[in-house]
Amino acid sequence: MKKILQTLLLVIMGGSIGMMNVKAETKVAEILDADGKTVECSECTDDLATYFEKVEEKGTIKILSDIKETTTGLTITKDTSFTLDLNGKTISGNMASSSTLRLTGSAKITMKNGTLKYDGTNDEMAPLKVLKGEVTLEGVKVINENNDSTVGTIQVGNLDDENVGKLIIKSGTEITGHYGVVYVNGSEITMTGGKINSTAFAISGNGADTKANKVTISGGTITSNSTAIYQPSNTTLTISSGNITGKSGLGIVARQGTVKVTGGKISATGTGKSTIGDSDTKLPYGVAIVVDNETEGYGNDSKVTIEDGAFESTNEKAIVSYTSSGEEQKEDFVVTGGSFNHAFNKIFMEDDLLEVQVSDVYYVGKTAEAKVKEVAEKGNTKLTVIQGDLEIEEAANGLEVVNEGEGTVTVEDQEIAKGKSYTVEKKQEELDDVPKTGQKLPTIMIGLVTFLVALAVVLKKKIA
Repeated sequence: MKKILQTLLLVIMGGSIGMMNVKAETKVAEILDADGKTVECSECTDDLATYFEKVEEKGTIKILSDIKETTTGLTITKDTSFTLDLNGKTISGNMASSSTLRLTGSAKITMKNGTLKYDGTNDEMAPLKVLKGEVTLEGVKVINENNDSTVGTIQVGNLDDENVGKLIIKSGTEITGHYGVVYVNGSEITMTGGKINSTAFAISGNGADTKANKVTISGGTITSNSTAIYQPSNTTLTISSGNITGKSGLGIVARQGTVKVTGGKISATGTGKSTIGDSDTKLPYGVAIVVDNETEGYGNDSKVTIEDGAFESTNEKAIVSYTSSGEEQKEDFVVTGGSFNHAFNKIFMEDDLLEVQVSDVYYVGKTAEAKVKEVAEKGNTKLTVIQGDLEIEEAANGLEVVNEGEGTVTVEDQEIAKGKSYTVEKKQEELDDVPKTGQKLPTIMIGLVTFLVALAVVLKKKIA
């Protein structure tokens, strides 16, 4: 009987110890080293902050379950660079006085595959604040559910100190909130893919900056229900690709710094006029890019360079230099290329800049030259010259060229006077001489077979 009681006692104690161990070993994440091997951490349980402290350089923290922060939020203070693999899980916070995740150390963090969210009521809190260091987002949904937020869904940099932050947005990432990304005080944003969807500004600076910022967009989609990009601070904005849309406002508003566009598409679909930012100045809506160098309180030194890219606007002017008098300043824009859905604003056009129209699109500068080459090779297209000289030495059948400008326009040595047109009409024998695409392959094959046969004869003779 005594042995039975002892056995029962051991079983009960063993079970209790086992249950205690299970509780103690409940983990919200796991740590991997730089080689992907699991790192044992007895202190790592349900507090993610412990994992941040224990992860090593180039290691990975892999989230194992959804995490809800309700008191202090999460802060990464260390300088170690690592990957935060959300593993399809969600980290959310509804703190009254803290954002969901803040980076205050100089670490370089790659965050991927999951969701980061703020669903609290404090207007100054956000899902992510990169106050220092660098964060790369790959396939992450960043959501601010507070529609009254006065800060970005992501804040980069900090006005209160000299530290700067960097944010890299890659494919698969979606940033959603009242404001998208707000950068301040010497920060850098690089966007190569992904999406930013916002009610107010999708990307915005702060006019109180003391350091120059840098924003580079080479891909992705940026969409705002008002104005897509607002640049009130000293910023170098470079756009080489991507789609930027201000649905009920403007594409880009620049009040300081520079903007350079070499590609991509910038659209604005608003109408009327309204104020932008803290200013009482009412700017015309439905314009792809507006430069405002007059409103007080900003640098008033903006300059936009357009080398290529597509611009669509509901306003008849795709680009505007705002002044209260309505007299636009030519020096605000330097345009050497681009395509527009309205006739180009002549104020910013050099006398020798080529402008042509194909269908309902207007092309200028080097973009116009590329379009001319395309339609000349294609044929069966109407090309209207609005301004500039144009010479087409050879064109395909059916190309119609209309000269509505003052320049000299010639097609295959045929000069076209202003208000006149010329259509290329090839004779049948000329058309017959043009090799068809389907004929190229057999010709190549015949030549190849001939070569192989000759080679076989030579080799046979040598062997013999």
